[in-house]
Amino acid sequence: MNKIKSAVDEQNIEYPISSLIMILALIYASPFVSLYLNYLAFLLCIYRIIRYEESVFAVDYCVLASVSYIFVSTGIVSLLSWLSIIAALWWIIKMGVRATSSFALLIILVDYMLFRMQGEVNTFVLCISQLILMFVLLSNQKKEGIVCCIKGFCLSVIVSSLYALLFRNTSQINSLLGIEIDAYCKSYFNRFRLLFLDHNYYITMVAV
Repeated sequence: MNKIKSAVDEQNIEYPISSLIMILALIYASPFVSLYLNYLAFLLCIYRIIRYEESVFAVDYCVLASVSYIFVSTGIVSLLSWLSIIAALWWIIKMGVRATSSFALLIILVDYMLFRMQGEVNTFVLCISQLILMFVLLSNQKKEGIVCCIKGFCLSVIVSSLYALLFRNTSQINSLLGIEIDAYCKSYFNRFRLLFLDHNYYITMVAV
């Protein structure tokens, strides 16, 4: 098994990369073959959640963030959002719920979202999955894990940008994300948006 090692403070994090490459290959192929490939990728991600520690999924999440809008089923919400809440609930059950001030704040935020969203299930799943996931991951994050997350995030943005640039005018990508808009009025250039619906999301990722 191929592994990425990052030494910080004389500690190592071993990151299993082989199955993640398979997951990314399935996701990248899904717009052109079948969106059902994303379900297989989803199951492989769940296997990684159960098999490895939360630090591994922290890197997985950073890598999958740039392909979240093609990592979809027939619904609107990205499978990454559902994967996030499954991961968070798995670790909460596995580690036990600790009554901390951070967890109390999380419960308050959940109640607030339930009140404001008024039954919008997709938006709720998207938001609550991120909140719970961040609570779990940040509570157990180590310095060497952060280094690995940064490397995975940057590499994924580069690879997904090249993929999006290569297939930006294909009907398959446009059917998922829509047609790119003009950069400005009467322009001959379109705003590049990577694999997102909104061009500003891509700019934000580049800025990060």
